Amino acid sequence: MYWGKVIENNKMKEDVHVLKIRFDGIENFSYLPGQFAMLSPNGTSRAYSIANAPNYKYLEFCIRKVPGGKVSPVLCSLKEGETLKIFVPFGEFTLPEKIEKNLVFICTGTGIAPIKAMIEHVLNEKIYKKVNVTLVKGALRTEDVLYPELLKEWSKKINVQITNDLFGYIRYNANSVRSSTVFVCGSPKIVLGVMEECEKIGCKDVRYEKCILNQNAIKLSQLSPTGN
Repeated sequence: MYWGKVIENNKMKEDVHVLKIRFDGIENFSYLPGQFAMLSPNGTSRAYSIANAPNYKYLEFCIRKVPGGKVSPVLCSLKEGETLKIFVPFGEFTLPEKIEKNLVFICTGTGIAPIKAMIEHVLNEKIYKKVNVTLVKGALRTEDVLYPELLKEWSKKINVQITNDLFGYIRYNANSVRSSTVFVCGSPKIVLGVMEECEKIGCKDVRYEKCILNQNAIKLSQLSPTGN
Protein backbone atom coordinates (compact mmCIF):
# COMPACT_ATOMS: atom_id res chain seq x y z
CA MET A 1 0.00 0.00 0.00
CA TYR A 2 1.19 3.51 -0.86
CA TRP A 3 0.02 6.99 0.05
CA GLY A 4 -0.52 9.10 -3.04
CA LYS A 5 -0.87 12.85 -3.35
CA VAL A 6 -3.10 14.48 -5.97
CA ILE A 7 -1.11 16.80 -8.22
CA GLU A 8 -3.84 17.41 -10.84
CA ASN A 9 -7.59 16.85 -11.15
CA ASN A 10 -8.89 17.98 -14.54
CA LYS A 11 -12.46 17.64 -15.78
CA MET A 12 -12.30 16.21 -19.32
CA LYS A 13 -16.05 15.80 -19.78
CA GLU A 14 -19.00 16.59 -17.53
CA ASP A 15 -18.75 13.12 -15.97
CA VAL A 16 -15.08 12.24 -16.63
CA HIS A 17 -12.04 13.44 -14.69
CA VAL A 18 -8.33 12.88 -15.29
CA LEU A 19 -6.55 12.44 -11.98
CA LYS A 20 -2.78 12.55 -11.59
CA ILE A 21 -1.28 11.17 -8.39
CA ARG A 22 2.31 11.25 -7.16
CA PHE A 23 4.12 9.09 -4.61
CA ASP A 24 6.43 11.33 -2.61
CA GLY A 25 9.74 9.72 -1.70
CA ILE A 26 9.24 6.58 -3.83
CA GLU A 27 12.16 5.99 -6.19
CA ASN A 28 11.80 2.36 -7.27
CA PHE A 29 8.07 2.13 -7.99
CA SER A 30 7.36 0.37 -11.28
CA TYR A 31 4.47 -1.23 -13.18
CA LEU A 32 3.63 -2.53 -16.64
CA PRO A 33 1.51 -0.58 -19.15
CA GLY A 34 -2.05 -1.89 -18.89
CA GLN A 35 -2.00 -2.75 -15.19
CA PHE A 36 -4.45 -1.28 -12.68
CA ALA A 37 -4.49 0.10 -9.15
CA MET A 38 -6.98 -0.01 -6.30
CA LEU A 39 -7.80 3.54 -5.21
CA SER A 40 -9.10 4.09 -1.69
CA PRO A 41 -9.92 7.73 -0.92
CA ASN A 42 -12.44 7.02 1.84
CA GLY A 43 -11.87 3.50 3.16
CA THR A 44 -13.64 1.87 0.22
CA SER A 45 -11.52 0.73 -2.73
CA ARG A 46 -12.18 0.44 -6.44
CA ALA A 47 -10.09 -0.77 -9.39
CA TYR A 48 -8.94 1.78 -11.97
CA SER A 49 -6.53 1.23 -14.84
CA ILE A 50 -3.35 3.29 -14.89
CA ALA A 51 -3.69 5.60 -17.88
CA ASN A 52 -0.06 6.45 -18.57
CA ALA A 53 3.06 4.51 -19.51
CA PRO A 54 5.55 3.94 -16.68
CA ASN A 55 6.38 7.38 -15.37
CA TYR A 56 8.14 7.67 -12.05
CA LYS A 57 6.69 11.14 -11.42
CA TYR A 58 2.99 10.29 -11.28
CA LEU A 59 0.15 7.88 -12.09
CA GLU A 60 -2.73 9.02 -14.28
CA PHE A 61 -6.32 7.76 -14.01
CA CYS A 62 -9.31 8.42 -16.25
CA ILE A 63 -12.35 8.24 -13.99
CA ARG A 64 -16.02 8.33 -14.91
CA LYS A 65 -18.17 9.78 -12.16
CA VAL A 66 -20.91 7.27 -11.38
CA PRO A 67 -24.04 8.89 -9.86
CA GLY A 68 -24.51 7.48 -6.37
CA GLY A 69 -21.15 5.70 -6.49
CA LYS A 70 -19.20 5.19 -3.28
CA VAL A 71 -15.78 6.04 -4.69
CA SER A 72 -15.80 7.75 -8.11
CA PRO A 73 -17.60 10.94 -6.92
CA VAL A 74 -15.05 11.22 -4.10
CA LEU A 75 -12.12 10.77 -6.50
CA CYS A 76 -13.55 13.33 -8.91
CA SER A 77 -13.85 15.88 -6.09
CA LEU A 78 -10.29 15.51 -4.76
CA LYS A 79 -8.27 18.71 -4.64
CA GLU A 80 -4.58 19.22 -5.38
CA GLY A 81 -2.53 18.20 -2.34
CA GLU A 82 -5.10 15.80 -0.90
CA THR A 83 -3.97 12.22 -0.25
CA LEU A 84 -5.42 8.72 -0.65
CA LYS A 85 -4.39 5.10 -0.25
CA ILE A 86 -3.31 3.22 -3.38
CA PHE A 87 -2.77 -0.52 -3.77
CA VAL A 88 -0.76 -1.17 -6.92
CA PRO A 89 0.09 -2.72 -9.37
CA PHE A 90 -2.24 -5.56 -10.39
CA GLY A 91 -3.36 -7.28 -13.58
CA GLU A 92 -2.05 -9.25 -16.54
CA PHE A 93 -3.61 -7.10 -19.28
CA THR A 94 -0.21 -6.08 -20.61
CA LEU A 95 1.81 -6.11 -23.81
CA PRO A 96 3.66 -9.32 -24.69
CA GLU A 97 7.31 -9.31 -23.74
CA LYS A 98 8.24 -9.90 -27.36
CA ILE A 99 6.07 -8.13 -29.93
CA GLU A 100 6.15 -9.83 -33.32
CA LYS A 101 2.61 -9.32 -34.65
CA ASN A 102 0.69 -6.18 -35.53
CA LEU A 103 -1.26 -4.63 -32.65
CA VAL A 104 -4.95 -3.68 -32.66
CA PHE A 105 -6.32 -1.80 -29.64
CA ILE A 106 -10.12 -1.63 -29.28
CA CYS A 107 -11.83 0.40 -26.56
CA THR A 108 -14.87 2.40 -25.55
CA GLY A 109 -15.34 5.15 -22.96
CA THR A 110 -12.86 5.20 -20.11
CA GLY A 111 -11.70 1.79 -21.34
CA ILE A 112 -9.14 3.87 -23.19
CA ALA A 113 -7.14 4.20 -19.94
CA PRO A 114 -5.00 1.01 -20.08
CA ILE A 115 -4.90 1.26 -23.89
CA LYS A 116 -3.47 4.77 -23.57
CA ALA A 117 -0.72 3.46 -21.29
CA MET A 118 0.18 0.70 -23.75
CA ILE A 119 0.14 2.98 -26.80
CA GLU A 120 2.35 5.51 -25.03
CA HIS A 121 4.81 2.69 -24.35
CA VAL A 122 4.61 1.59 -28.00
CA LEU A 123 5.40 5.14 -29.09
CA ASN A 124 8.10 5.76 -26.49
CA GLU A 125 9.90 2.54 -27.42
CA LYS A 126 9.32 3.11 -31.15
CA ILE A 127 7.61 -0.29 -31.45
CA TYR A 128 5.26 1.27 -34.01
CA LYS A 129 8.19 1.34 -36.44
CA LYS A 130 8.48 -2.48 -36.27
CA VAL A 131 4.81 -3.49 -36.42
CA ASN A 132 1.58 -1.85 -37.54
CA VAL A 133 -0.42 -0.35 -34.69
CA THR A 134 -4.14 0.46 -34.89
CA LEU A 135 -6.41 2.08 -32.31
CA VAL A 136 -10.14 1.55 -32.82
CA LYS A 137 -12.12 3.87 -30.52
CA GLY A 138 -15.81 3.15 -30.25
CA ALA A 139 -18.06 6.18 -29.74
CA LEU A 140 -21.68 6.97 -30.59
CA ARG A 141 -20.86 10.66 -31.09
CA THR A 142 -17.67 12.54 -31.90
CA GLU A 143 -18.12 14.67 -28.78
CA ASP A 144 -18.02 11.53 -26.64
CA VAL A 145 -14.42 10.73 -27.60
CA LEU A 146 -11.96 11.08 -24.74
CA TYR A 147 -8.45 12.55 -25.24
CA PRO A 148 -9.38 13.96 -28.71
CA GLU A 149 -6.22 16.04 -29.08
CA LEU A 150 -4.03 13.13 -28.04
CA LEU A 151 -5.72 10.84 -30.58
CA LYS A 152 -5.06 13.47 -33.24
CA GLU A 153 -1.38 13.52 -32.29
CA TRP A 154 -1.18 9.72 -32.25
CA SER A 155 -2.67 9.55 -35.76
CA LYS A 156 0.60 10.94 -37.10
CA LYS A 157 2.35 7.69 -36.13
CA ILE A 158 -0.32 4.99 -35.81
CA ASN A 159 -3.67 4.23 -37.44
CA VAL A 160 -6.49 5.79 -35.39
CA GLN A 161 -10.10 4.90 -36.23
CA ILE A 162 -13.21 6.26 -34.50
CA THR A 163 -16.38 4.30 -35.18
CA ASN A 164 -19.89 3.73 -33.83
CA ASP A 165 -19.77 0.13 -35.09
CA LEU A 166 -16.88 -1.75 -33.48
CA PHE A 167 -18.15 -5.16 -34.50
CA GLY A 168 -18.63 -4.02 -38.10
CA TYR A 169 -15.08 -2.70 -38.12
CA ILE A 170 -13.77 -6.12 -37.11
CA ARG A 171 -15.78 -7.90 -39.81
CA TYR A 172 -14.80 -5.39 -42.51
CA ASN A 173 -11.11 -5.55 -41.57
CA ALA A 174 -11.06 -9.29 -40.88
CA ASN A 175 -7.80 -10.00 -42.71
CA SER A 176 -5.72 -7.47 -40.78
CA VAL A 177 -7.40 -8.14 -37.42
CA ARG A 178 -7.04 -11.92 -37.82
CA SER A 179 -3.25 -11.72 -38.01
CA SER A 180 -2.87 -9.25 -35.12
CA THR A 181 -2.73 -9.29 -31.35
CA VAL A 182 -5.97 -7.64 -30.23
CA PHE A 183 -6.39 -5.77 -26.94
CA VAL A 184 -9.91 -4.81 -25.87
CA CYS A 185 -11.18 -2.76 -22.93
CA GLY A 186 -14.67 -1.47 -22.20
CA SER A 187 -17.88 -2.73 -20.65
CA PRO A 188 -18.33 -6.52 -20.28
CA LYS A 189 -20.80 -6.37 -23.19
CA ILE A 190 -18.20 -4.76 -25.44
CA VAL A 191 -15.41 -7.12 -24.36
CA LEU A 192 -17.55 -10.22 -24.93
CA GLY A 193 -18.81 -8.86 -28.24
CA VAL A 194 -15.31 -8.17 -29.54
CA MET A 195 -14.16 -11.62 -28.44
CA GLU A 196 -17.10 -13.21 -30.26
CA GLU A 197 -16.49 -11.26 -33.48
CA CYS A 198 -12.79 -12.07 -33.37
CA GLU A 199 -13.58 -15.75 -32.93
CA LYS A 200 -15.86 -15.62 -35.98
CA ILE A 201 -13.06 -14.30 -38.20
CA GLY A 202 -10.44 -16.68 -36.79
CA CYS A 203 -8.45 -14.26 -34.62
CA LYS A 204 -7.15 -16.30 -31.68
CA ASP A 205 -4.98 -13.73 -29.92
CA VAL A 206 -7.45 -11.50 -28.05
CA ARG A 207 -6.43 -10.04 -24.69
CA TYR A 208 -8.56 -8.30 -22.04
CA GLU A 209 -8.51 -7.43 -18.36
CA LYS A 210 -10.00 -10.53 -16.81
CA CYS A 211 -11.34 -8.73 -13.73
CA ILE A 212 -13.83 -6.98 -16.04
CA LEU A 213 -15.58 -10.29 -16.60
CA ASN A 214 -14.70 -11.92 -13.28
CA GLN A 215 -14.86 -9.65 -10.25
CA ASN A 216 -13.53 -12.50 -8.12
CA ALA A 217 -10.23 -12.28 -9.98
CA ILE A 218 -9.12 -9.62 -7.49
CA LYS A 219 -8.61 -11.01 -4.02
CA LEU A 220 -6.94 -8.33 -1.96
CA SER A 221 -8.08 -8.70 1.64
CA GLN A 222 -11.18 -6.52 2.01
CA LEU A 223 -10.72 -4.54 -1.22
CA SER A 224 -13.76 -4.35 -3.49
CA PRO A 225 -13.14 -3.84 -7.24
CA THR A 226 -16.60 -2.92 -8.50
CA GLY A 227 -15.45 0.30 -10.16
CA ASN A 228 -17.84 3.01 -8.98
